[in-house]
Amino acid sequence: MQIKELKIVKDSNAEWIVLVKTEHVSSNKKASKVLAEHLLEQYRGISTSIHYTDKGKPYLINRSEFISISHTHQWFCLMLSTSHACGIDIEHPREALYRIAPRFLHSSEMRFVEQNKDSLSALHYIWGAKEAVYKSWGLRGLEFATDMIVRPFEAAPPCAMVMDFNFNQQRRVYQLYALHINDLYLVHTDGFDVVEASI
Repeated sequence: MQIKELKIVKDSNAEWIVLVKTEHVSSNKKASKVLAEHLLEQYRGISTSIHYTDKGKPYLINRSEFISISHTHQWFCLMLSTSHACGIDIEHPREALYRIAPRFLHSSEMRFVEQNKDSLSALHYIWGAKEAVYKSWGLRGLEFATDMIVRPFEAAPPCAMVMDFNFNQQRRVYQLYALHINDLYLVHTDGFDVVEASI
């Protein structure tokens, strides 16, 4: 898979995020695996194989780091965390998200989106936050509208977001960060700010 454009979004000892534009549209798992393995070896010196759990969550063989992968059209994004399970989501702007919003928005989030002057961006950031946390957990059965609720936030990127998470008696407060890059909405979990909380 030929790389047309590459941007390091975040580069620290704890977290690394890379955004790549490829020559062809690809959402297949095998192509994503090959590209992710190449990027990890080329830019982080990590030579390993990526496998997937039975729930579809990627992980590194014989390594302690965590990864998350997202793609949309020709864009591919990879996140690596040295300390916590991580999640990332990238999306192209799409009006169709309004149609499915009632399926994934809590009533408080719906009010927030409706009152926001840039409702499409707010909607994408909330969707991306839920996708990112869903990927970090790698579990099925999460109800997007009720198990993950994003608190009101300033929707001008880059922006910090906070999500209350409550699933199977697991309660957390997640910190997430949202960016707008190359006409893409990018949201990722912060691997250091997953804390116990009473919701």
